[in-house]
Amino acid sequence: MDGQAALLWAQVATAAATAIATIGLVVFTWMLAERTSQPHVVATLEANQWSMIHIDLILANTGNAVAYDVQLVFEPPLASEELERRKRATPLAELALLKPGQSFASFVGEYQSFKGVEYQIKIMWRRAPGRGRVETNEYKFRIDQFADVTQLGEARPDVQIAKEIKKIREEWGRVASGFKKLEVNIHSSQDRDADRRKRDEFYREKREASSASEKTNPDASSED
Repeated sequence: MDGQAALLWAQVATAAATAIATIGLVVFTWMLAERTSQPHVVATLEANQWSMIHIDLILANTGNAVAYDVQLVFEPPLASEELERRKRATPLAELALLKPGQSFASFVGEYQSFKGVEYQIKIMWRRAPGRGRVETNEYKFRIDQFADVTQLGEARPDVQIAKEIKKIREEWGRVASGFKKLEVNIHSSQDRDADRRKRDEFYREKREASSASEKTNPDASSED
């Protein structure tokens, strides 16, 4: 009887240990997923892909989870002639969501408008829409750090292709409107036959002239 009781208690202890280990594994997996799957939103001012003197505001989620209720604050606020003309505050200031790897760009003005200004950028978001803890990313940013950056050719192949297509379209536009003549050299079979006849006639005349010269100067031919 004592042996059976001891065996029963051993089985209970084993089951309890297994249950505790399973719960611990679940908690550890959840914590690992929570730490590795999270959004991370950043904002920068970068040169426009078409022109290095024009500036875009870039807002991107570089994390691997969706960011909800995204809010963006620049201190001091962004100011330029372009923003004044559009009569609007900071673009992309509020977004309902930003998916992993997703980014948005908005033209905000020329480089001189932001040169020498140190911005305090603050970005806030949640992991669930309308609920949960607000997460924050805050840092200082100066666009002057790109002042010495130069570019050889196009940074992106698609931009270069687009520019080349634009040039072709403009050239054909001038041709179609009559401002530029299109020179085409078409050499048909008839043209080749005419060239061959002219060439044969040239050599025939040359042979006849040479033969006539020999007849009028027989002494020179005999001396040779």
